[in-house]
Order: sequence, then structure tokens, then C-alpha cells
Amino acid sequence: MPFSVPTLSPAATPASSTSTSTSSPVSATSDPTRPLPMTPTIFPADLAALSVDQLAALPAHRKHEIDHNLQAAMDFLKKVRAKFDAALELCYGEKARLARVDEGKDYGIVHLADGNQRITVDVPKRVSWDQAMLAALARKITEVGERVEDYIDIHMSVSEKRFNAWPPTLRQQFAPARTVKAGKTVFSIAPAVEV
Repeated sequence: MPFSVPTLSPAATPASSTSTSTSSPVSATSDPTRPLPMTPTIFPADLAALSVDQLAALPAHRKHEIDHNLQAAMDFLKKVRAKFDAALELCYGEKARLARVDEGKDYGIVHLADGNQRITVDVPKRVSWDQAMLAALARKITEVGERVEDYIDIHMSVSEKRFNAWPPTLRQQFAPARTVKAGKTVFSIAPAVEV
């Protein structure tokens, strides 16, 4: 069933695009070369019917509208997911804790039954280590002639702020060990501000 967010308000569109048609802009079997109807707004549920080429061909104000509606939909779903997760915790949380006690474990998966539904509740174990204490233990291991790597997983890194503050001669020594990769491109669309 298509998903739409009733609380979203369409972004402003030019007067030529104020058609009141409620049909989806493009059906799954539409000719991809056919111009898109200028419907008042494009909601997330409509996007599945559009190809990447069709989305790229939309005018900038329509891209802004889609970007706005997608962000609103994501915010809406995040809030609803949090509320529903709270409801699941209220309904099954205590039962899951008791089941975990019966099985003699603090973490992991337990299964509950609710009518004809099987509820799986997972509490993953997350371990953290005190870095200062590990550093002290690493020094003791080295002092007795043992290899630190045999006991502790070591990941070494240099902050960019520190690296850029070093003198050129020091940076040259570290540069061969440094790899720089581009992160994911982020696009932001907003109406231009007239100056």
C-alpha cells in the first residue's frame, strides 16, 4: 500500500503547476521519455514510479519540493518508530527480561509468543574499555618483554588538526601512511536568496 504523510505541506510551486489532479505523476509502465505531468506536489510514495533520469530532469523547484517532503517523511517516520518502539517495550519488555532471567543470561535473543505471532527480543552486548587503563596495561606488557599486539587490538590514527599543525618535515614522514578518501556527497536544495 502506498505510503504518504498527511501532515506534509507542499512547497510553493509556480502558477502553471497548480493542477488539482491527484493521480500519481508517472505510472510504473509509463514511457520514461514522456514529459511528467505538473502535479501540485510529489510525495515519497510517488517516487518509486519515477526513474533516476526522470527525477534528474525535474525543474529545480520540484527537486526542492521532493527534498523537503522526503526530509519531512523521514522525520515523521523517526518519531513514529520511536513511539512504536516504546509501545513494544511497554508490551513485551518485562516479559523479555523475565525470559532472559529464566534462561540465565543478561544479553542476547529471547522469543515470546503473542497469539499466533512469535516475538523476537534482542538485547545486544556492547563492550567498552577504559582507554587510560588499557594504556597502562600495555606499558606493563611491554616492560615484561611481551608483545602488546598479542593481548590488545591496536588501531592507530592521527587527527587531521594535529597533522596539519605539524612542521612540514614531520608531515612528510607520516604522509606515506595517510590515505585521504572523499566522503559521500551531500546535496542541499533551497530557494535562492535575492541580494
